[in-house]
Amino acid sequence: MLAVVTLAGRMVAHFYRPASTGTWDLCEAALNFVLLPALFGFAYRRAILPHLFWEITVPLAWMAFVYGQFSPTHRKLAREKGFRVAVAASLGSFAVNLPGMWAITMYAYASSDLWR
Repeated sequence: MLAVVTLAGRMVAHFYRPASTGTWDLCEAALNFVLLPALFGFAYRRAILPHLFWEITVPLAWMAFVYGQFSPTHRKLAREKGFRVAVAASLGSFAVNLPGMWAITMYAYASSDLWR
């Protein structure tokens, strides 16, 4: 639900206050929305979409996750609020996102028996 609300919120913010969100923010929110079925598949041990789709999408998600730590939005945060706030935001992002990233990685690469 959080991914849906985040995507909708970022889209609304982008159209009503374009300076508040960048294109990257929209892409990141959309990718998080696309990854939701992988979390459900992991949790309920179900094959959702072709296995190849997840084998391609998960590395893209990891690249997006790492890029997000160096994105223009993050650099702007560091510039405006200071280095400590930016580090705290990064640590918070890691704490919130790493369990889900681990789950989708396990789903794509350690659960190949689901697609047999």
